Amino acid sequence: MNSFFGVETPKDLPPNVVAIGPILADSYSPLTHFYTSFLAHYTKVIYVSLGTHVLLGHDTLCSVFTGLTNAIAFGTIDGVIWSLCRMARKQLDTTVSIPFPVQGSSPYHITIARLLENKHPDILFTAFAPQQALLAHPSTWIFLSHARPASANEAVFAVSQLSHLECFLTRSSIRCACAKPGFLSLCSRSF
Repeated sequence: MNSFFGVETPKDLPPNVVAIGPILADSYSPLTHFYTSFLAHYTKVIYVSLGTHVLLGHDTLCSVFTGLTNAIAFGTIDGVIWSLCRMARKQLDTTVSIPFPVQGSSPYHITIARLLENKHPDILFTAFAPQQALLAHPSTWIFLSHARPASANEAVFAVSQLSHLECFLTRSSIRCACAKPGFLSLCSRSF
């Protein structure tokens, strides 16, 4: 059974089952120029991946967009890589504008369509991302995830900070186990 001893909640197993893991690839493909050229300019990138099965609504995704643009504006992070699958993109009204705060002046607005077209220099969207390679990159500062077991294992293995956006598929045992050793910070809203 693929598990992460010490992170997952202990459970009784039949005598013919042994907990091992995490089972992760020993190697992975290096990042392509698409990612390395972006990461070369940043030191505090948040990598966002909410999985392929978690479909958050437009308003929730807009809240995340707004939070990320605020975090960039105030220097908490300096870049965003967001793996947002095609089905999740369909949840969005791409004509909506997201405010982007600028310290000392009025915020400017950018449409979701332009964000998804990678027209903002600090935000990179992709439909799929090489997660292990991104988490291992020194510029990846924090990982915003739905904290399902595979993603949590990769984050803990890569010693990335994990921030958990609680969604309907999240296993609370992973959340609790990762929070105890300090790998996980919890977002305050549940969706």
